[in-house]
Amino acid sequence: MPNPSLFAAIAPQPLQTFSRPTMLAMSHAIEDQALAAGPIRLLVALFQHGRNLSRASARYRHLRDHADRVVIVGYDLVPDDVPGATLVELSSDDPLRDEWAIMVLGDDYQALLATQEVARDDDGTGRRYEGAWTFDPTAVRAAALVLRGIVRAYRPEAPFDVPRTAGSASNTALEAGASRMLAYVERGAERTRARERELTRALADLERTNEEMVTRLAIAAEMKDQDTGGHLWRVRSYTTATAGAMKLPASDIQRVTLASTMHDIGKVHIRDDVLRKPGTLTEEEFDHVKTHTLSGARILAGSPSALLQCAERIARSHHERWDGNGYPDGLRGAHIPLEARVVAVADVFDALTVRRPYKDAFPIDQSLAIIRESRGLHFDPDVVDAFFSVEHEIRRIAATGDSPRDLFLDSTDGVAIAGSARPRG
Repeated sequence: MPNPSLFAAIAPQPLQTFSRPTMLAMSHAIEDQALAAGPIRLLVALFQHGRNLSRASARYRHLRDHADRVVIVGYDLVPDDVPGATLVELSSDDPLRDEWAIMVLGDDYQALLATQEVARDDDGTGRRYEGAWTFDPTAVRAAALVLRGIVRAYRPEAPFDVPRTAGSASNTALEAGASRMLAYVERGAERTRARERELTRALADLERTNEEMVTRLAIAAEMKDQDTGGHLWRVRSYTTATAGAMKLPASDIQRVTLASTMHDIGKVHIRDDVLRKPGTLTEEEFDHVKTHTLSGARILAGSPSALLQCAERIARSHHERWDGNGYPDGLRGAHIPLEARVVAVADVFDALTVRRPYKDAFPIDQSLAIIRESRGLHFDPDVVDAFFSVEHEIRRIAATGDSPRDLFLDSTDGVAIAGSARPRG
């Protein structure tokens, strides 16, 4: 049931473009002045969506108490929001859905703000409206007659009389001053929006820089090993796939993905002759290798950054076991940080599938079988289930091999589980 546009009713007025916050401020100014001038014979509000009315329900209940009649036009309106008001629910094809207006008729005060949405940013913010406001009694009354036709078309049973107010001659000075104020506000708002865009870009650049610094720090630790492969890249990729399958929030997935690259940062404190030893480690040497978890946690400790706090938890606990037989703290079950439980599966699987100085690479099927057999023993059952729910992606990553050699270097990181040739850090 398309209807004439209220926006078109004020088209002869000089049009301006402004933001939603400015439009709301103007609407409130008109309403507040109407309350001060009183009495209000008719107040009409045109909303784009019922949720906007719900947010302002207290305000419009107050206005309803001081007006002879309040008419609210929109869609998805909730009748209980403003008891006693006349609600007009627009059809899905009515162009009024793109308009926003407030109109007041009083004995000595008449005002109209009528707008039409003309643009919004891709993310739904930065909405722009084109329209005008007027205090001319003749223009306001003409718009009221348009609204009366709209109300009667939807609700013929609802009374809608346009009151004959005393009014006054058009206050051109007031309108001109209001327009100048609006233009000033909009210029300030646009400067604020420009600064916000600059800040958004700067924050994005800072985030990319932080990611690069974290990655390069992780690479620096990996360079102590002689192996040159894609360990960091693969662990990071396995972590992303598994965390995604667990339906973690996007921000958590991003954080654990990046933090996973620092799981072995503590190896910078491990002696080279032990870390690069091709033969079997002695018990003393293995105890020394295990200290990389605590060293890594100390390197990352004390930061206010959520990313580095996550990385600290991973560095310390990615060698803990679900059954409590891991290190360094012997944590069991859910006492192990979730991020560390996810990275543990990724780290072990990669250690199994690549060649080390002390063992050949296990076939992917055999490596997957070892992970599955370790469910509930070495690994969190839920993490293992998520890992296998994206098995096709895991296989694809494993098959990629050492392709990102220019970004990540491999680590010597075998793990003492069933099927391993010998324990390593």
